[in-house]
Amino acid sequence: TIDSTAELENCSLYTIVTPAATKQQRYYVKNREGIVTKQRQYNLRKKIEIKEKQEVYNLEHKETIARKQREYDLTNREKIQKKQRKYDFVHTEDKKKKQKEYDLSHREKILKKQREYDLTNREKIQKKQREYDLTNREKIQKKQREYNLTNREKIQKKQREYNLTNREKIQKKQREYNLTNREKIQKKQREYNLTNREKIQKKQREYNLTNREKIQKKQRKYDREHIDKKINQQRVYNVAHKVGI
Repeated sequence: TIDSTAELENCSLYTIVTPAATKQQRYYVKNREGIVTKQRQYNLRKKIEIKEKQEVYNLEHKETIARKQREYDLTNREKIQKKQRKYDFVHTEDKKKKQKEYDLSHREKILKKQREYDLTNREKIQKKQREYDLTNREKIQKKQREYNLTNREKIQKKQREYNLTNREKIQKKQREYNLTNREKIQKKQREYNLTNREKIQKKQREYNLTNREKIQKKQRKYDREHIDKKINQQRVYNVAHKVGI
């Protein structure tokens, strides 16, 4: 008899039907499709039966299996890790490709789960981030400086584009901030001016010297545009102080 489905499917390759062929061979040739179908059905039933038995066994011996697995993992730790690294190395491109495909197919689902997780664990995440930032402060700052230096033009371009697109919004926020923090800003400015007095004066003198003609030109233009106002102010001053009387 032929036991396996594979042998049944391939029996036509080695079965030659002749007057001398046995009754058994003629039977298999004649009923080949039916026998193969029955064998497949039997194999499928057996497969399901074995699977169900395995599931029942696994459920009944859950703790024992888990314990044995832990013991095996602990005993063969290095061996398992070595095999895993080897597998990851060989299949790294394949894994990346599959991950990309999965991420692309389940994008909305992944984003939704991420938002839910972030919302539920907000404080925990923020705490971990602060701890990480504090521990790796110098490292982070170094990387940031390197990135800023390497991508300087790109960053400046993006900043200009953002400033241009959000000009009104930025100005509005700045006005609101200035209004809310007016006293604080003025105090800081006074402190800065007092601390850096000589430096500021030096810079002012350098600027005035470098831009002398430009400043004088602007002053003359301003005086011409505001001459009537100046005369009126002088008249009011003279009357108030009785100049020329």
